[in-house]
Amino acid sequence: MICMMAFGLRAQINYSYTTYQNSESRRYFSKPESVNKYRKFNDARVKEVTQTYFRKEKPSFIINYKYNLSSRIYEIDSKDMKNKGSSTFFNYQNDTLLLSIYQTRKGKDTSTAELFSYNSNNKCTEELEVRNGQTYHLCKYEWSENGLVKRIENTYTKHRKWNSITEIDYFDDKTTKEERIFKKGKLKHKYIYACSPVGEKVQLDKEESKVCTIKNKNDDGSFYYIYETTEGKKGIRRNIQKFNPDSMLISYEIYDLEGGLKFKYEYHYENKKLVREDLFGVNKRYSSANFMYGNDNLLSAGYTINKRGKKTRDYKYTYTKYE
Repeated sequence: MICMMAFGLRAQINYSYTTYQNSESRRYFSKPESVNKYRKFNDARVKEVTQTYFRKEKPSFIINYKYNLSSRIYEIDSKDMKNKGSSTFFNYQNDTLLLSIYQTRKGKDTSTAELFSYNSNNKCTEELEVRNGQTYHLCKYEWSENGLVKRIENTYTKHRKWNSITEIDYFDDKTTKEERIFKKGKLKHKYIYACSPVGEKVQLDKEESKVCTIKNKNDDGSFYYIYETTEGKKGIRRNIQKFNPDSMLISYEIYDLEGGLKFKYEYHYENKKLVREDLFGVNKRYSSANFMYGNDNLLSAGYTINKRGKKTRDYKYTYTKYE
């Protein structure tokens, strides 16, 4: 649900791709800190947004988002044309600190809830998922004095009865130095955040991975990141992200373990707003998503095209603002 929220409205304000901005691809954030990453409207003062999907020029699905005065989403209602759908409710402390998430389907309580606890610095210390009155998943966070997650404990009590513990060390600049993942008390995998000298062969055990981030800046102010994860003896996974001088993502490339390009996303802008996103596979276009804006600079409509050039979906947005 949260991923769909992020995709559906990511272009409303100046588009900013932040998933990898912290210099490594694997970062741990508590859900209360990340759930509203793409949801703030700043000066737009948006109270309600309705996103309508069309198939063959007929409405097929509607999602309605409601926001409080702090631009935090507090309710999502979705339904198809047969009035089948679900509602999700977000409860906050002082309109900002997320305390719980509840979901209903077809107007009935699904007995599913996510509950959050915090320390005195408003850092999430516990995420509890309850299903049918029983604990399904418990995640505990331990934080260092400088505000970084140093330990994460995950416990599943239904279906997958296992637990894992992640320990995290940092460099002085607060970037990740090493992550160690334990299951049943045994080390299952270790991620080492460091780059080896060019040409040096990386020696790793099968339970180890080495994560390297390289940033290069061009004379015109544009720049790119190269993220490489060496996975034991399997090979190297590589992602490359390129940004224009305004720090806006213009391409995102994903490579396989043999070094071949698997997917490439290209992002096109007008007046610093995303107007088209293209997805390419190997030597062919897969799909395009196109975005249009109204006089208020908010996303007003869009459509997607598949690899055969056929329009697969139209959608439009309507807004209600606070006075």
